[in-house]
Amino acid sequence: MAKKKPLIRQFLRLSRSRKILLCQAVVLQVAVRGALTLFPFRRVVRWFSGPQVAGEASRNEQDITWAVQAAAARIPGTTCLTNALVARFLLTHNGIETRLHIGVAKDSGRLDAHAWLTVADRVVIGEVDKMERFTLLPEISIKDS
Repeated sequence: MAKKKPLIRQFLRLSRSRKILLCQAVVLQVAVRGALTLFPFRRVVRWFSGPQVAGEASRNEQDITWAVQAAAARIPGTTCLTNALVARFLLTHNGIETRLHIGVAKDSGRLDAHAWLTVADRVVIGEVDKMERFTLLPEISIKDS
């Protein structure tokens, strides 16, 4: 069995821009999780949706999704919703238009919810098997909250 490299060594080998992006994703994961605990859902969605930034993206979609997933893998208690909101914040602030989806499904008699994020109708965060089983909830308007 191959021995895993210590996290600090893995972090130190990253490029400067990836280190910064990963740190941003970690801070945002903690902030979103805390905000979802303390504030109404609509307000949190509004805060972390932010305005679309016009112009050329300074970071690409793949680097941002990598950072969100890497941060989520190391922070206990992250959820599909926190991941989608963090990715949405980072992507929109880098000029990439996103769409947040929240769906529900009945699974073995219990209600199951899931959040995912799309860019140009492609799921970039929150891909799961059998996504078609989720019924989409109406999109949340961030303007009226």
